[in-house]
Amino acid sequence: MWLARLRRRRADAPHRSLACGHDFVYPVTWHEADEAHWWVRLRCGECGRWREGTFPDEVVQRFDRRLDEASRRMAEAADRLHREWRLTEADAFAAALDRGLIDAGDFA
Repeated sequence: MWLARLRRRRADAPHRSLACGHDFVYPVTWHEADEAHWWVRLRCGECGRWREGTFPDEVVQRFDRRLDEASRRMAEAADRLHREWRLTEADAFAAALDRGLIDAGDFA
């Protein structure tokens, strides 16, 4: 009985890899299976395994919200890293100017 519940729970969790259990799964292709279900081909970015499944609309909508949230967090992290990189670059440039290592002639 517990194994059936575990399989059912996993089947309703498209964001989890059935092979490694990580939540690095993303949809590769999808289409409506019927009025209340979507067929989705998934791939795990952690273990590289593929799977296909048909999921109810509400499960796909939750998955879509998870993907949107993950995309938002990745974009924020990328922006933060870019700002840090640019600040480091600006600090290095200012230090080079202060030490006389570069001047206007370097940009002619």
